[in-house]
Amino acid sequence: MATHNRFYPTVQDRDSALRQTFDPFQTTPGLIENQVARFRSP
Repeated sequence: MATHNRFYPTVQDRDSALRQTFDPFQTTPGLIENQVARFRSP
């Protein structure tokens, strides 16, 4: 199945790249703490 995305020829390639990007954030949320802090209510 095509993704209509010039960077990833297949859906599996796209999903794999997304997992490689986001899995570290799930295991170590502190990596993005500074980025999400501004969305927390005071």
